[in-house]
Amino acid sequence: MDRQATGRRAVLSGLAALSVGAAAPAAWARRAKPAGRFDAVLSKDGQGAHGAPGYRTLGEALAAAPAAASRPFRILVPAGTWRERNTVDKPNIHLIGEGREASVIVFNDSAQTRRQPGAANEMATLVVQAPDFHAAHLTIANDFDYPGHMPAEVAYDRTGASGAQATALKLGKGSDRALFEDVAVTGWQDTLFTD
Repeated sequence: MDRQATGRRAVLSGLAALSVGAAAPAAWARRAKPAGRFDAVLSKDGQGAHGAPGYRTLGEALAAAPAAASRPFRILVPAGTWRERNTVDKPNIHLIGEGREASVIVFNDSAQTRRQPGAANEMATLVVQAPDFHAAHLTIANDFDYPGHMPAEVAYDRTGASGAQATALKLGKGSDRALFEDVAVTGWQDTLFTD
């Protein structure tokens, strides 16, 4: 392994350690009490809350949303880690968390996976393909191990040619008027992809 590749991995690993250390929530970023009416609530046991039905996954809650909503379909994303990949293809979906560090939607996929037979076309944790999407008080992340999968022969992977890029959030065709409020989007490379 050459010195440049070793140095790049050390820098990336150091940045990962730094971001983990910096992840302790500040007083303003701690768990918030969401307000308003909800149409769906994520719940590990599927129990409803806040007068709304409960869903075990974000995918189930998105499937319950109307195909052409004229008003926002509000989904409460409670504190916790919600490990799944989803596509928002219905308008007026609002994801409301309980705090940027508290409510985390995460997956660990990369472009390498997408190139395998039968793999999904999209490798982002969350793909938005519909108008009027809104996310607030949560994190959308891709925790794919970018430094660990970087080929030694690639000195600098500006284009993601190694297949190691790992998108957290993709705003695809149809995602007009997307709004993000107090949202962290984290990943290693191509973290936010606006297509």
